[in-house]
Amino acid sequence: MKKIFCVIILVIIGIYQSKAQSLVGVWQRDTNCVLGKHLDTYCFFSDGTFCFNSDENNSLSRILSIGGSYIIVKNQIVFHVKYTIERSDGILVRDTLATQCGSWSIKGGVIKKMMLRKTIVEKADLDRTVNSKSGKCLLIDMRKYFKISNNPDINYKSGTK
Repeated sequence: MKKIFCVIILVIIGIYQSKAQSLVGVWQRDTNCVLGKHLDTYCFFSDGTFCFNSDENNSLSRILSIGGSYIIVKNQIVFHVKYTIERSDGILVRDTLATQCGSWSIKGGVIKKMMLRKTIVEKADLDRTVNSKSGKCLLIDMRKYFKISNNPDINYKSGTK
């Protein structure tokens, strides 16, 4: 009886790990084209951690990334957000290179990893069955994300870009 129970547990763990691993990579919102700067991206790692990096074109955003762990439960992904990567200080300037925010941006400052006092747990609808001519695609809360890399470890492991 114990052997059967152990086998069932191992099968369940294997199913969850294989589902999580199918997300491993870097997923960019709306397009699989990378033109210098990334749009919103989710990075899912094989160890069950993730980071979400905000659009690099938004030069006024002080929160650059959030991160933590994730699990997949049926057709949902459950995020356990444990930290943010934030820009503190810096000065507000007009920037002719800024592509959003009316040519305003924050220059300088310090980028810090801020651990949250309490883990935030949020669920999102997940659809991995989306067909796209533009490449591998999934929906997170009805927003399209395209796979732009199979290996998030290259530049994204710390949650910074």
